[in-house]
Amino acid sequence: MLATLLPPIATVLLASAAVTSADLSDYEFAQWQHRSDDSDLFTFVTRPDLKPPKLNVALNKKEWTAPGYLFVAPYDCLECSHVPTTSYTTHQIGPHIYTQEGELVWSGTELFQGTKVFDFKPVMINGEHHLSLVAPTDAEWQPFPDGFAMVLNASYQPTFSLTTEDLGQAINLHEFHVLDDGQTALLGMTSHRDRRESDEVHWRGPILDCSFTEIDLRTRKPSFEWTASDHVPFTESSNPSPSAGLPAASWDWFQLNSIDKDKSGSYLVSARATNTIYYVSPDGSILWRLGGFNSSFQQDFNFSRQHHARIRDQNDVNMIVSFFDNAADDTGSWAPTSESSSLKVVGLDLENMVATLYHTHERPDGGLTKTHGNVQFLPNGGVFAGWGENAYMTEYVNRGGQKLYEASFASKRFTNYRAYKMEFVAQPLTKPTTKAFVTTNARGQLRTTIYVSWNGATEVATWRFHAHSTNKRGKRELGRVAKTGFETRFIAMEYHPIIFAEALDSSGASLANSSLEITEIPPGFHSADSPTYFDLERRHRRDFATRTVVAFIAGLAVATIWGRFRLGKMHVNWKEGSGRWAAKQKK
Repeated sequence: MLATLLPPIATVLLASAAVTSADLSDYEFAQWQHRSDDSDLFTFVTRPDLKPPKLNVALNKKEWTAPGYLFVAPYDCLECSHVPTTSYTTHQIGPHIYTQEGELVWSGTELFQGTKVFDFKPVMINGEHHLSLVAPTDAEWQPFPDGFAMVLNASYQPTFSLTTEDLGQAINLHEFHVLDDGQTALLGMTSHRDRRESDEVHWRGPILDCSFTEIDLRTRKPSFEWTASDHVPFTESSNPSPSAGLPAASWDWFQLNSIDKDKSGSYLVSARATNTIYYVSPDGSILWRLGGFNSSFQQDFNFSRQHHARIRDQNDVNMIVSFFDNAADDTGSWAPTSESSSLKVVGLDLENMVATLYHTHERPDGGLTKTHGNVQFLPNGGVFAGWGENAYMTEYVNRGGQKLYEASFASKRFTNYRAYKMEFVAQPLTKPTTKAFVTTNARGQLRTTIYVSWNGATEVATWRFHAHSTNKRGKRELGRVAKTGFETRFIAMEYHPIIFAEALDSSGASLANSSLEITEIPPGFHSADSPTYFDLERRHRRDFATRTVVAFIAGLAVATIWGRFRLGKMHVNWKEGSGRWAAKQKK
């Protein structure tokens, strides 16, 4: 038998040794590295169903960083073959919230059943905290293939959603931008159009067209719609048309990836495939272009394959915009326009049509982000960047300042579209979750080890632990401990068959209780062959009886002495030379 197994084993070992990062993509190589382990994932006693990616964090100046949580939505890949693996593959996908120290706050993978979602971030609606996200339409790799744009309240409950069926077009993954305290939202869409002839680009096949709509969130009806092919000529695209060998393929000629709106009602639209940022009027016409083949501005800088264009400030004659300059793509058909990706802040002189580069932040590791990316201005004047691949994130002290913070997933087998840092207050409707185990210390004394977590809770400062009893005593406090990370551990003296945990906020107010949890007894504790063999219930009753007797004797002694003092009218003083207190009869 062993001889028959040796050849296959040797083959596997040789194949494993031969695999290098040069043979596979970053994603595939990371999947291969972690094919049989989950060292890059968190593990929780209370929530074994959650396996979120770990974050590697470098925090330089914590006191200078902006307050807030990290909002990311990890996924493995959009359209790639999955490397066989024995590790978890579905318990990391979806919206997640982390502290800036890298501790999990909330995992939404259970809520969305592993759906790949994008543009996950907090938004304010009617002055209250909410969350928004979008899942693109795709029948092959989504649990919900119709796609949706959704808003969750601060209890992680859906309050608004739109689907492809509602819109009549496929939802794309790039943008769901809630505006005006939740009155409207901008949403990107795609559609496969019939054959369109264009002698200028020598393409007579179908196109993958891009559009966006502004939706009234109260009526769920569109107030504005715009389609790229109605306003932009195909000659502006630098994306190659499909191969002649794939006649059924659609030409992805525009690739709309961000939309913003200003006070005048005009829209700022970023198109990756044309390397252009468009300013679109309320009537749909294009007022000007920044970048690309037909830029309206004189400019002394370049950019390409950009993402996440936003209006930062404006008046009648000037505008400041920011965007993520990828400077490269993942198709191999576009030569990089810079050595590294960067964040750019640009001033636009709308009278003289001159564009000036105000600030830039190069990617700290000098790399190129070939897909995704975003830039965020923080309330304290700092800048936060999501560099896309494996959720690489950085924070800067200001628009031209030093790097304060850096984080990324512990492995490259997960990526992220946009990353945000914002404040958020949540009130989950679920209860805290506990697990308890009986253990012993080095001297064989019983202990109860308790673990507690509360997925999504942001206001817990302290955990208070209680022992529950079925008799008249009801409950007894075992102790309290400061919350540490997603899951907190507490060790209570003695064995307590039933326990529960109580969440307290920073003022000591109670937030919620867990359900009653029966303390688990390890199987070895009931094995006659085990050195830890004993009857827990008998020992617990014996320990309780001992404590009761001791307490009774102590109480009786105190009562007796007090009675003698009272009846004998005695007083107590220090007896010199004896080193003790003495009672004397009063005269």
